[in-house]
Amino acid sequence: VLGVGACAHLAAAWLGSARLGSARLGAIEAAAWLAVIAGTVQCLSRPGPASLALAFSGLLCVGVAVRADRPALWVGVALVVGLALCQAAWCVWLFATGVSAPEPYTVPAAAAWIAYGWHRARSLPRLSSWLTYGPGLGLLLLPSLIAVWQDQGWHGQGWIRPLSLGVAAAAITLAGGRVRLQAPLLIGAAVTALDAGHELAPAIRRLAETVPTWLPIAVAGAILLWAGATYEARLRNLSTLRTLIDDMR
Repeated sequence: VLGVGACAHLAAAWLGSARLGSARLGAIEAAAWLAVIAGTVQCLSRPGPASLALAFSGLLCVGVAVRADRPALWVGVALVVGLALCQAAWCVWLFATGVSAPEPYTVPAAAAWIAYGWHRARSLPRLSSWLTYGPGLGLLLLPSLIAVWQDQGWHGQGWIRPLSLGVAAAAITLAGGRVRLQAPLLIGAAVTALDAGHELAPAIRRLAETVPTWLPIAVAGAILLWAGATYEARLRNLSTLRTLIDDMR
């Protein structure tokens, strides 16, 4: 049934509205989409066929969207639907093969979102980085951060995810600062700090148990005295930092 729908779409693309008429062409395309939907629904009972059917339908949507006679709104909707179906096919296949790590599920979608954001940023240079890069970066980093915080110990290869996440977040932070974009800078810095804090917390706790109880209080008091003595300078530094961040996109 999916093959019949694909052949109908190919016939509609080959004939075109100039040779067939817009009404007849619309009828053929409507029948083709009904066949694609019916074929896909029949394959959803098992993971393997469901993954293949969703991938086939997604690629068909993308192929139909890039036809030259498509209006801009139709192209955007078809591309989004096609990419969503391909992502769903990928997730179903991963679930069927027993993959439990979040990164294989989220990284492809995050990469596509970041690429789309980069394209939008080139066409609209003043567009906020929170709209162009924020969702993709959140999808890229936050699931791994949640998995790191749920990990209760250094067992097996448990160090690979925190190290990879820290390196990736630090690189995103440096890139955001270099190109003066708020979203990469702040998201990367927050994820780096949370990842490092989680990994260093056991060592800090063991260190706190070995030092005298008065030492942390003395260190905190010294920091407060230093901050109070240089209060105005710290305010100027904070004002400068806030101005720099506000000037970024």
